Amino acid sequence: MKEPNEIIYILPELRFGGVQIFALDLAYYQIRLGYKVKILSVGSSRSVLDRYKDVKKESLNSAISLVTILELYFYILKVLISGRKVKLHTQGYLLTYVGFFGACKNISIVHTIQNQAEYEAGLKRMKLHSFYFRRTNVTAVANSRQIASSFESYYGYNVDHTIMNGIDLDNINMSGASLCWAGAEKNHVNLLTVGSLGAHKNQKMLIDAFSRLDDSNASLYIIGGNSNNYLDKPYLDALKNKSIYYMGEITNSLSMMTKCDVFCLSSRNEGLPLVLMEAKLLDMVVVTTDVGGSKEVIDTDDFLVQSDDSDGYLVALQSAVRHVRDNESKLLNLDLKKHLMIERCHQDYQRIAGQVKSH
Repeated sequence: MKEPNEIIYILPELRFGGVQIFALDLAYYQIRLGYKVKILSVGSSRSVLDRYKDVKKESLNSAISLVTILELYFYILKVLISGRKVKLHTQGYLLTYVGFFGACKNISIVHTIQNQAEYEAGLKRMKLHSFYFRRTNVTAVANSRQIASSFESYYGYNVDHTIMNGIDLDNINMSGASLCWAGAEKNHVNLLTVGSLGAHKNQKMLIDAFSRLDDSNASLYIIGGNSNNYLDKPYLDALKNKSIYYMGEITNSLSMMTKCDVFCLSSRNEGLPLVLMEAKLLDMVVVTTDVGGSKEVIDTDDFLVQSDDSDGYLVALQSAVRHVRDNESKLLNLDLKKHLMIERCHQDYQRIAGQVKSH
């Protein structure tokens, strides 16, 4: 298929999430390059746009239409009837609804797999998605080598391409977060974790490890929604005595990252964690469990721990805190930073544009 007349992103509700941010960053970069881009979001919120500076926010806002599944079908049918060539970028469950359009000559679909295959598709959609990947013009792209491996194990064949996500850190609104610090002296180390509270993110393991760190010159800050009451209020209140502070849900967690030294991820499963990419671009030391594509983001200054290994996580925290105190200036890994940027991601997607699938 030749260069498309239009690129259409089909996205879930535009709330804060790695899937949405990746696609919006890529879409904005393409808009700036002069591509005709349309963003169709199945939902009623645009709250993720609050993350961006006004220029980017306005540009994306003008490209977005909030639609129902039925309205999504009508839009694509009009494209089909018009005969103009388009490329659909799909994420997650939405491939289920539009994948069959990949059989049409003027429509190609690029589906980015953002999580381990068993979570991304699930048993109910697995056979249908497999049909789309094998029998229609749907290109399967894994966002990391680990996700590509999980795809092969789940489906029994390989993805078409592996392309690591990229992020746009230049157009983020870094103001507005209300910060309250327990310690700001020179040797005080601030640790941070960001993510919705729950068993899959496993913040209780992180809290347990940090509590046993027993360092009066270290503080842990937790950002994330607690909608399922994973940590109840009495538990959260008691954490303050251990220099652990729950900040709730904050629109702009990057403001916190700029003031913290160590980023912590304790998840049991992930795709390619956006927050780790942000942390590395902001020169943070990372302690993460070995899940999803985490190991593909970190460098030699970081620490990788097996999932659910609280003792190992404690040792990693001790090493990370010591590393921060022993290194006054941070050594920038320029190659890693370049690899994490949205420019590289766009270039990688351009390399696969127009390639014909062999079924």
